[in-house]
Amino acid sequence: MTTEGGKKASKINKKGSRAPEGTVGEEDIRSEPNGTNQQRDPKHSKSQSNHPELSANKEGDGLGTKTMISGTGRPGKASKAKEKKLKEEKAIERIRGEQELLRLQEEELKAQQLQALKAEKGGAESNTSISVERMGDVDITDKADPLPVDIVEEGYYQLRSPVCSVLGHVDTGKTKLLSKMKESLTQIHDTGVIQYVGATYLPTNLIKLLTSSLTRRDQFSYKLPGLLMIDTPGNESEVSRTRTLWVNSHCDIAILVIDMQHGIELQTKESLKLLRSFNIPFVIALNKLDRIYGWKPSSCSPFSVDLQNMETTRQFENQVKANLLQLASEGVNAELFYKNKDLKNVVPVVPISAHTGEGIPNLFLLLFQLSQTLLADKLLDTNSLRCTVNDVKCIHEHGTILDVILLNGVLNKGDSIILCGLNGEPIITSIKLILMQPTSLHHRGRMGYDIVKTVKRYLCCMIVADGIENAVSGSPLFVIHPGDDIEVYKEKVTSPMKDLARKVDKSGIGVYVQCSSIITLESLLEYLKDEKKIPVGGIRLGPVRKIDVMRAGAMLDNHKEYAAILAYQVVVEKEAIEVAEKLGVKIFDSFFIYHIVDTYMYYSKQLKLQDESVVFPCILSVIGRDTVYQIRNPLIMGVHVDSGILKLNTPMVVVSKTLDKEGIPLKLELGSITDIERERVKIEEAKGGENVVITISVMEENGRRYVFGRHFTEADLLYSKITRKDIDILKVCYTDLVMERDIYRCIVQLKTVLGIQ
Repeated sequence: MTTEGGKKASKINKKGSRAPEGTVGEEDIRSEPNGTNQQRDPKHSKSQSNHPELSANKEGDGLGTKTMISGTGRPGKASKAKEKKLKEEKAIERIRGEQELLRLQEEELKAQQLQALKAEKGGAESNTSISVERMGDVDITDKADPLPVDIVEEGYYQLRSPVCSVLGHVDTGKTKLLSKMKESLTQIHDTGVIQYVGATYLPTNLIKLLTSSLTRRDQFSYKLPGLLMIDTPGNESEVSRTRTLWVNSHCDIAILVIDMQHGIELQTKESLKLLRSFNIPFVIALNKLDRIYGWKPSSCSPFSVDLQNMETTRQFENQVKANLLQLASEGVNAELFYKNKDLKNVVPVVPISAHTGEGIPNLFLLLFQLSQTLLADKLLDTNSLRCTVNDVKCIHEHGTILDVILLNGVLNKGDSIILCGLNGEPIITSIKLILMQPTSLHHRGRMGYDIVKTVKRYLCCMIVADGIENAVSGSPLFVIHPGDDIEVYKEKVTSPMKDLARKVDKSGIGVYVQCSSIITLESLLEYLKDEKKIPVGGIRLGPVRKIDVMRAGAMLDNHKEYAAILAYQVVVEKEAIEVAEKLGVKIFDSFFIYHIVDTYMYYSKQLKLQDESVVFPCILSVIGRDTVYQIRNPLIMGVHVDSGILKLNTPMVVVSKTLDKEGIPLKLELGSITDIERERVKIEEAKGGENVVITISVMEENGRRYVFGRHFTEADLLYSKITRKDIDILKVCYTDLVMERDIYRCIVQLKTVLGIQ
């Protein structure tokens, strides 16, 4: 239990230092008892040791420290209270003076650090870590809080946490890798891994513990406050092209996960193309190391092949070699991380097991090393706000909320904010509440959230505000300060939608596209226009409504193949479905982009084939000589449909007993069916087993006219003149018909008789 003197000292510390980033103790509904910030310079602890009455007993869970004053004890007699109060007042003055001195010293050290980072980035080898020990033998980050720190503090700069995205093919272990990272850190330390909505923040001090067996203090010095891990958008079971804009907008560094058993796959190639196009440094995680036969697993430990026998080592080397060759064929120069001497030009490959955690410490260390050596300039913080709406959703306690990612700047309760709406118009509102996931394991898992007053960069949080029901996911978010030009902000938040509108075909001819966010809409438009060459005639964000179906129906008259709505990750209202069925507009909705596009392309192909004339399979026999009413063109006779389906305009042939020069029976083209009658009633088709009267006419002027009784008799069968192309169209457009036993057998017989391959 904290003594009365301890409580006062805690208040002193709260006045003399800032609260941890992302939270404000006064407004936190469920703030931690150890919410104060620890001192960051070793000299501070030295100065405290000179005053035993103020020596701090630090107890922490990785999220902060709790300061208790030793030597004061419980309140004694009333005569000693005044004397104790005087001592405490003197101590307060002494501490404030020391803190001011420390602030000035830290300011000077930070300026030196900035200069050293720039100097070493330009002159040092890319695989050489930057050491702060050269700057006065003080490593500022060694005492760093697990929570992020301010971007700009009274004139000196700090590095922000890099944002790391995880990419790879389906089922390569992307999500499993993130889960194992959090699990590994939790096993080492009972708290500190902060799971935000849509992201995971990994503090540096916990990563130090995980990688402690790999580094020594004189070899590598951590200068980043932490790492913000974000899995790329999209369901785990699909190739999500929404990652394109996401990576371009948010990612500083990336992990490309490859299944070492399968190597380079379709989405791996897409991810490589994406990373290279945006010039993003990345590390390759060669996953599923534990799948190698005979591999001895090592839980959450650094990678080592020394524990394996000779045969297992040989299998490992062969699989790594095969993967490196595949990467080389894609233009990627890669090498195993412990053999890589040029991190700037050669991509490091880390063998890992997302199942056991082996190799994850090596992956962490490489991420920090690359970030500090290659991204130092990019990670220098600025005051400019950089915030994106990640999702718009409803929660039971607060209704509609904005799930945002804040990469730079500060958001405060009561700030006026502006963002884009579904109709493309700006939404201006003010922040009522800022919600964050609980920052301790004790609170984690509960339904509630921490309510804070201020949140700062590289964090994920939720915003409660009025009028955000129609907000757009992927929209930039800005804070409007007094005196700002609102029109400028309106232009900024609506410009993404205006840019997308320019990608719509000006003629208005094309499919209608609807998505849930700006990111998904841009990704789908690029995929349709650039790769599939499908024109887009209209776009909209939000659920599919009746008015959207009416707009898409404008294509029915002249471009029926474009009378379709491609709805990606949106709800289709019941009324819209009913109107679409009535008008003939097709709605293709799914949560998977490729499924939507492939289904639409199959539908479009069907429509085009249906417009072409197709010959249906049928085999006819003449009922008898007495049913032949006319023996010359046009031939009129009574026939029995032995199999297949007889339709108007079907060309008919007879296989003659006469052979050609090559010994193949001649095929006599009688003409096309121009009339079908059953009981003196004209019909358009007849099915197997029916008796009908048909008329066969030769329409061409130069066409050969065959005579019944001279060229063929009632003993000869009449076949529909079907071709390979007709069979292919039937398989695509009339699949159910072809699958019927009678039709299928008829096609097989026609292929044999007519010699169709």
